[in-house]
Amino acid sequence: MTTDLLFPPRPLQILPLHLHRLAVVYLRQSTVAQVQHHIGSTARQYHQQDLAHAWGWPLAHIRVIDADLGVSGSVIGGRSGFAELLALVQDGQVGAIFVVNTDRLARNMVEFSELLLACDRRQVALVIDGQVRDLHEAGDRLLATVLGAFAEHENRDRQQKLRHSMEAKIRDLGLAQGAPPPGYDAPVDGSLPSERGRTWGGHWVKSADPVVVGTITQVFTLFRTLGSVGRVTRELRRQGASLPCRVMAGPDYGTLIMQPVTYPHVYRLLRNPNYTDAFAFAKTYQNWTAPVTAPGEPPVRNRKRPSDQWVITRHHHDPYVSWEEFWDIQAQMRHNCSRRDTAPREGKALLSRLLRCAHCGAAMILHYGRGRNLKPHAYYLCRRDEALASPKPCHNLSISIADPPVVRAVLHTLAALTPDALADALAQEHAVAQQQVQHRQRTLTEADAAVALAARRYHAVDPDHALVRLALERDYEAALGRREEVARTLATAAPLPPPAATDDPAVLLQTASEVAQVWHHPAVTNEDKKELLRALLERVMLREDTPGVLQFTLHWHGGATSTVHTYRPGAMKHVILAHWHASLTAEAIADALNAAGQRTLLGSPWSAPTVVSTLYKRARTTPRWLATQQRLEALLHQGLSVAAVAAQLNAEGYRSLANHPWAANSVAIERDVLARGAISQAEE
Repeated sequence: MTTDLLFPPRPLQILPLHLHRLAVVYLRQSTVAQVQHHIGSTARQYHQQDLAHAWGWPLAHIRVIDADLGVSGSVIGGRSGFAELLALVQDGQVGAIFVVNTDRLARNMVEFSELLLACDRRQVALVIDGQVRDLHEAGDRLLATVLGAFAEHENRDRQQKLRHSMEAKIRDLGLAQGAPPPGYDAPVDGSLPSERGRTWGGHWVKSADPVVVGTITQVFTLFRTLGSVGRVTRELRRQGASLPCRVMAGPDYGTLIMQPVTYPHVYRLLRNPNYTDAFAFAKTYQNWTAPVTAPGEPPVRNRKRPSDQWVITRHHHDPYVSWEEFWDIQAQMRHNCSRRDTAPREGKALLSRLLRCAHCGAAMILHYGRGRNLKPHAYYLCRRDEALASPKPCHNLSISIADPPVVRAVLHTLAALTPDALADALAQEHAVAQQQVQHRQRTLTEADAAVALAARRYHAVDPDHALVRLALERDYEAALGRREEVARTLATAAPLPPPAATDDPAVLLQTASEVAQVWHHPAVTNEDKKELLRALLERVMLREDTPGVLQFTLHWHGGATSTVHTYRPGAMKHVILAHWHASLTAEAIADALNAAGQRTLLGSPWSAPTVVSTLYKRARTTPRWLATQQRLEALLHQGLSVAAVAAQLNAEGYRSLANHPWAANSVAIERDVLARGAISQAEE
């Protein structure tokens, strides 16, 4: 049997112009389940290519676009196959489009109208289930538009009825909808007509796995004790725990697996109201105006609803946490949050909201804890890797190490301000202000020009071209909206600083020179210091390429940068030992450290006694000092006086711990140290 007997003859609307172009067969199914189970519908759509071949298109000129099988047509901008079809039509390569129904093309009028306009301009025939629609004909164009509008209305009406029926089941029957969260099972009762054929039942019970139940209970217990999501996450990691997660796609759909503890996982668990005795539904809504995140991907459309708009059924299942305690947890989590633009507070961490990790770019969070001596201390922590379940964060730095070098660099920069540097800074500020003024004027001018162009196009179009006029009208309204937005943004923008505020360089120089004195005044609070730092610095980037060596890059407002280096406490000993091996005296080592801007852990300048104290702990086990110690002990066993021992050591080239020539008192001190060591060994 030939294909000519299977299909009707080619309609007169199909012209040679159409046959010289491509015949595109477009296929779409809304879900993957429909593709798997509605095999007949998919085969019927593929059958359209046989119709195109019977009407005269060679097989080489028939293109099948089936990339949207399993993609909803109600999503704007989320279909790669439709985008390919529209691009082919706009390029003039398509002669006819074959579909089995209008709703296969789109279930939203935005994309459907765009396709109709492109087909009209390029003389593309629209073949719907074997019926040719010539969009140049007023009747066919109206019918196609009505079919597209009906497809969108049918989809929205079906979704609304489905949602209302689900809400009625929840309110009237107390039946849950969808998959339960980890920690609950939803057995299906086949005797109930409402649960036949369902994957999940409407009544939830706690999981039969005691590990799952114990883990979820532990999360709420730890938050009750520790009071923050981050502390709960770290404590669970310290215990080596795992959190249950339900697989929601693939062949293992619905099964529970244990995953490493992450901050987002703990956060979502604590934020889920279904762990109370209530079933909460409709917690989110779909935002259809969200932009497309990437080509071929659906836009992010889910937005959270206020809790007073949820559909809630109380006393639905056994709780892990009470309803009242759940809302106390939410209040505590909101209280823990601190926005980036909040005003400075009285804490000692001066670089809060300024310090960022240069390795990952994330802001370093301020944490308070207690050390081994139970004294409270504050430290900066980069939690960028915490979401990835990394065994350790990028940085963990005490404020006593991070704040002093940055503060000293700021104060030193202000104290070293010269008239020439101030003049250059004022000139640069004036140039930046002029650029901002010009940018604002140019932005407003471009918006006005766009409005004028859209108005000319709208008034120049032929009124008979309704779709073109409708599209240009939308462009005109969009241009007016952008013009109003630009004007509103400029009206609410921060005013540019007046030049009169920086006219007197002498006043600025005097103020800069007095900042260091004011900084250390008892009346200056931590809030004042933070305000000053944030007024001068845009951000501070921390980098640690070499273990123990910290590099702070200060980004000043205005674009200038400066770099400060310091060391972790464990790395400072290596620096001091390196200087000691270079035969520098304790005084010279202290001067070198102070010249490099280094300070002790207490923030004090280095001195010879502090250097010797460090050497006493770190240098006594080095081969050089052990050799010195052995020689000194041998001389003392010979019965020489301390003065004679000192003279002999100096003659042989040995030096004391401070790299000084030996003296009688230093030999006596070392003799007492050796004696105490011998007594300790004898007691052991």
